Amino acid sequence: MNITSPKYLKADTNRFKQFCSSKMTRYIKEEINSDKRHANTQEARHLVFLKVHKAASSTVQNIFLRFGAIRDLVFILPKTNTNVISITESVTKHNVLPPPTGRTYDILCCHVIYNKLAMQTVMPKDTFYIGILRHPYAQFLSSIKYFHPPEFFNIPGMKKITTFLHNPTRYISRSTVGHFLNNRMAYDFNFPRELFINRKAEDIQRYLRFLDKEFSIVLIADHLDESLVLMRRLLGWKLKDILHGRINEGKLLFTEISKMKKTIKELHRSWAELDYHLYDYFYKRLFEKIKLEGPDFQKELGYFKRIQLDVKTFCQSTVKESMVLSMSPWNEQFEITNLDCIYMNIRERVFIQEIRHQQYVKN
Repeated sequence: MNITSPKYLKADTNRFKQFCSSKMTRYIKEEINSDKRHANTQEARHLVFLKVHKAASSTVQNIFLRFGAIRDLVFILPKTNTNVISITESVTKHNVLPPPTGRTYDILCCHVIYNKLAMQTVMPKDTFYIGILRHPYAQFLSSIKYFHPPEFFNIPGMKKITTFLHNPTRYISRSTVGHFLNNRMAYDFNFPRELFINRKAEDIQRYLRFLDKEFSIVLIADHLDESLVLMRRLLGWKLKDILHGRINEGKLLFTEISKMKKTIKELHRSWAELDYHLYDYFYKRLFEKIKLEGPDFQKELGYFKRIQLDVKTFCQSTVKESMVLSMSPWNEQFEITNLDCIYMNIRERVFIQEIRHQQYVKN
């Protein structure tokens, strides 16, 4: 089966049932049938993932969707038939569907603004909070390519980025909080609105320390494998749980970050100051936490990268229907099938439509 086939570009509830059934272990099936959910399990199943715009968040969201789907966990889903709860506010009773009768929420991983107080009203007390960030300039370029903002593309001439960054407030006011080209990652992390205007360094650092206490881990998209291995350890997951495809992956627009002119770097850092503070802080925190894991972390990381490459090669092949991954110090023997390839690379809206049907229409 070729994973580029259009067969998985549309929702297919029969395929979804087949996928979930094929990946459920005997223990999970017994747990679901007896309704003794989460009993005697050490793996974390109550999760909030802050899906930050244009930060490889669809790739990571897919990990949570697969993890929850095969365990029959309950997702917080938008009332509208999309993958977005809200781009301007956090969770409310007006923008999400209620949990199925007799059930409670387990996972939140659709687009929404971070607000732990709001999220705690619907999520269990033992929930892990996970964020993600990307290098601000890469995120900026990706936002331009994806959202195609008219304020940017109406700039005359070929050097639109240079023109924009030399005088960004000519096109977007600092007070236009929530714009996808104005410190959007900081907005998704719910930075106090006044910081978009005054940019006070002391207040920025105070809010970063606040976030550090609230989030179990903030992943760095530019070091995704390191981030996922650390997350796996934190959540008590299996290595196979963090295998991933690349959803909505795109090449950098206009230039590579490493080839950025110094003036462009400085201009963008000045404009996206909140995003850089946010990124720099949690980039440092990620590698501080990795250092505490000890030398075996690098061994696991190297093994995970090799397995990822093997899975990618298999999924790009149409010759075999499955492959078996041998036991290692970090995993039991397990199988990857063509269905796994489909669901590691399926469009998020299609995946969420299938989950929506499973949660609310199947009966």
